[in-house]
Amino acid sequence: MIARSVIVVLMTCSVGFADEKPKQTTQSKGLGLRSGLNVGSNPLDLIQRISVQKELKLNDEQTFQVREAFKTNKGKKLKLKDLQNLSKEARAKALEQHRAADYVRQKKLEALILQIVDKSQANRLRQLVVQRRGVAVFNEQSFAANLGLNAEQQASVSDLFLVYNTTRKNFFRDLGKYKPTERRRKAAEFLKSEADRENKLYTNLLAVLNAEQLKKFQQLRGAPFNFGK
Repeated sequence: MIARSVIVVLMTCSVGFADEKPKQTTQSKGLGLRSGLNVGSNPLDLIQRISVQKELKLNDEQTFQVREAFKTNKGKKLKLKDLQNLSKEARAKALEQHRAADYVRQKKLEALILQIVDKSQANRLRQLVVQRRGVAVFNEQSFAANLGLNAEQQASVSDLFLVYNTTRKNFFRDLGKYKPTERRRKAAEFLKSEADRENKLYTNLLAVLNAEQLKKFQQLRGAPFNFGK
């Protein structure tokens, strides 16, 4: 039986696309770090994976330096109990302050990692970030700039995301009309077909690019890497 968490997972997965303004990043100088949700696609998360370290061909000294960098730059966890007695406004302010402070910490870590890895390793890590973000990367302003998308192409990209997101929104809007058993069944079916919808979106996004931009995209993405899905 599909648990209620399936619905939560589906809704969480949509955060990267729905109602999200394009994020500003600096692909050329940094590692693709951005504020906001970075679950699974944050370069600082990726470089801690053994499989990624092997892909980057980090030597023993670099691996040790990466591990030490994270040990000495641990983030402060925000405890839920510290937010429970706050007003809505105070809670929102506390969360924003926490996010801002943690982003500063992550930028410091990013700078340290760039000192540890060489140019080739840093470039490969950027490629893995692009791969891990999947179709959502097209919704980032810096990525569109790197590809050289014109205004018409950016409008086409926005339209494609709008159709994709509308399908998801309509599904979740209507999901509440069903009884729990039927709701879980429909959620499971939707999750099963999600890969097909995302693949279709990916194909349509690539169709927006011209030959030169498609070549640039392949360079930014690099050789496919198996993240262990």
